[in-house]
Amino acid sequence: MDCPMRRTLILAFCILKITNAFYLPAYPIEDNERDTARIRMNLPLVRPLVEAFRLFASSLLSSTVIPSDGINPPSNFRDGNIVFSPMGVSSVLAILRLAAGGRTRDQLDRLSLFQLPGDVDDSYRTLQNMLFSPVGAYQKNQNNLKSANAIFFDRELPISMEFRANAEFYHSALIKSFDFQNFPEESRRDINNWVSKQTRGYLKELLSRNDVTAGTEIVLANAVFFLGQWKYAFNTPSTRLSTFTLQDGSRIQVPMMQQTALYRHRVSCRKQNKKNSCNSPNAPDIVEIPFKGERRHMVIMFPNDHFNLEQIQDRFSSELTQWRLDMVKGHVLLRLPKFRLESEIDLKESLQDIGLTSLFEQSKADFSRMTSRKIALSTFIHRAVIKVEESGLTSSAATGVVGMFRSFFPSTRVTVDRPFIFFIEDLPTGAIVFFGRVTDPR
Repeated sequence: MDCPMRRTLILAFCILKITNAFYLPAYPIEDNERDTARIRMNLPLVRPLVEAFRLFASSLLSSTVIPSDGINPPSNFRDGNIVFSPMGVSSVLAILRLAAGGRTRDQLDRLSLFQLPGDVDDSYRTLQNMLFSPVGAYQKNQNNLKSANAIFFDRELPISMEFRANAEFYHSALIKSFDFQNFPEESRRDINNWVSKQTRGYLKELLSRNDVTAGTEIVLANAVFFLGQWKYAFNTPSTRLSTFTLQDGSRIQVPMMQQTALYRHRVSCRKQNKKNSCNSPNAPDIVEIPFKGERRHMVIMFPNDHFNLEQIQDRFSSELTQWRLDMVKGHVLLRLPKFRLESEIDLKESLQDIGLTSLFEQSKADFSRMTSRKIALSTFIHRAVIKVEESGLTSSAATGVVGMFRSFFPSTRVTVDRPFIFFIEDLPTGAIVFFGRVTDPR
């Protein structure tokens, strides 16, 4: 008789550090005009999926972040700081969709992520091929994005050959068996070693001792790695302690980076800063900070005197396009806090909140397209780290650029001195790769 404890599915998801400050061994990739043509050709296929990512990112953020007036929040709520990858979470859910049948499949299909015209799996495969760098390949002096999926299952668990083939074809998933029953700790270490390798050593301990036991049947893992360097390096000697106002109105001192460069931006009129050229106050302040190569950038949205953080979060998916219509490109004196965020969350309750309940119920979960054995999810682990600081470029080069802009060009002042929402966006596709909120940068 099977032990109920063996009928579990542990789902692991991880994101690696996003940084613009570390230099890793780089291997050049030749520019290929055919890649640009391929991206343009496939945009109509992936555009609905990109829009779905935006809606999903907003919903997930709302379910995992404490509102400023929250009292006794649910256990899945964290403190105000959070970072995650909509792409990474979605990739794992897409693999689960391949495995699911019956009511479990129906619940997944109700998500906006899977309500797409055409073939859903083809859309995911196409977008991932457009977004991610080849395994092991990094462009010198560019920003690089890599994703890896893996399915680790107990050697006694029967796995459908059709599921294996689909997971490998649509999601490039590594599929490997372990002896969880007899060697749970060794299996856990091997999985963590895989994660560490995929993230180039930045994330070494995705699964803790309690996550893998003799009762584990299967582990799904996703790793997303981003290495980015600013197009305009912040001038390290210019970083100074400055005031940052928290949501409750209290003030703290944080290291504030500074750079004057060409940025797309939108600023609203503020009582204390009437010298800026400014827009109507029906939207947040926004600044786009490009990475080298300008394929991706970080977009930061923060409150002004008329638009608060909760409004940004609540109206993000429906009004983001409208907010960005009146952005302009100009010389900006940008002041941005250095920050490092690390999130480790079990997203089980958050996924249940958006309708995915049967995944976690032993009597209702249906993964019959993957295995004949009755299993259900036990946890959905998500770990993410982001570090934002000055570029590793030499200070002299950055100082020269800053001096030129300050001497010859008038600039708009944009100071991110209050809680903000940010995302990393892939420009050719519009896909949001990372999404987060910073309420306290310390």
